[in-house]
Formats: sequence, structure tokens, C-alpha cells
Amino acid sequence: MSHCFCILGWHFYDEFYESIYKVEGKKYIISHRPQEFLTPLPLYAKIQRDVFCCENAGLEWGGYQQFNAMKLYEPYDFVIYCHDDLIIKDLGFVSALRKKFEDPKVKVVGNGRNGSDWEFRFEKYKDRLAFEENDDFIVRTVRGSFFAARAEIFKTIGNFPVHWRVKKMSHGNTSLRSFGYVITKNFGREAITYLADSHLETKYLVEMRRGEVAEGER
Repeated sequence: MSHCFCILGWHFYDEFYESIYKVEGKKYIISHRPQEFLTPLPLYAKIQRDVFCCENAGLEWGGYQQFNAMKLYEPYDFVIYCHDDLIIKDLGFVSALRKKFEDPKVKVVGNGRNGSDWEFRFEKYKDRLAFEENDDFIVRTVRGSFFAARAEIFKTIGNFPVHWRVKKMSHGNTSLRSFGYVITKNFGREAITYLADSHLETKYLVEMRRGEVAEGER
């Protein structure tokens, strides 16, 4: 299976990019920082051919939507969408994702479960999600900091659903839950799975929060 990376560029940590460029797969970096921020970085020489500077809107889900709008995902079987503040512990995570995708029912794979909201009843957030829905069914989610998705799903769901008018960081969860909704509704709860049942850290990756390791992790 062919794959690529859609990396949401904000922190531009040298350690992350040094690691990710050791992993197989074409890199596309959707920068929510302007060109003038990037050019002076020592890192820039390494990544400049892969950078697309986009409007800083919609947090990470906005960045992923901007990537998809350019149709860059279309030649690949799956895309790894991620932040640029991950700690990569094991370069074998791509092989682990491929193993998960051997099951045709699996459409999206996260690193670990999304805390207490990894599954929720639609009724819980019905008033915040822009969907006309009467069924009270279980929605499953992935964190926006790392997940892989089959490219074929976008033929069904279109692009990512994005809450563009983000005033607080917590509003980003609206896009996260909306993505979980459209996947669950179209493909079923089991279409979303994980590399491990833990939260922010697995044997492969540590997901930071706003550029820092979360308290209790590591």
C-alpha cells in the first residue's frame, strides 16, 4: 500500500523533522506559519521543497482540509495526518498501520484512544455538531495529532468537516468529533481503530499537547 504524510506545520521542531525524514513516504508540510517565519530556520533547507504555506485557519483540521483541497492525497492508498510536535519512538509505525489496513473494514487508524471521548453517544454533542440526526448512536474518534486514513474515504465523505471560526483551542474538538461522526455514520464504529488502547503514548509515538509532553506522560 502506498502512503504519504500530511504534516501540520506549526512548531517546526528539529527533532521531529529529523526523525520523520527517516521514515518512508512522501512528506507534504502544510504550514500555518508564514514564509517569513520559515526561511531563517536552519531546518528550512531540509524541508523547503515539501512546504505549502496556507492560511492559519481551522487549527489542524483546517490544515488537513487545505491539503485535501489540493488533491495531493489522490495518488496514495492512505495518508498519515499528523502534527509536527510528535516524539517518534519507533520508526516501524508505518508497518503497523499497514497491518491494521489489511482489514478492509478499517478506514482510519489513530495512535491511541482519544481519552474519555474515544467513544461517545451522538446525543452528548448533538447541539454542537452541524448534523441533522435523530439516532442516538455511538461515535468513535481519533485525536487530530496523529491518524492515518484511507484515501478512498473522501469519495464518500468529501473533505474533512471543519469548524473554521475557532476562538478557543477547545473549539478544535468540534472538528474532531465531526470527523468521527462522518466516519462512524458512513462506515460503522469499527472503521476506526488504534495502534494501542492507551491515550497519548504508544510504543511508536508520543503525542504532545501544544508542543509539550502532557502531565503524566513519559
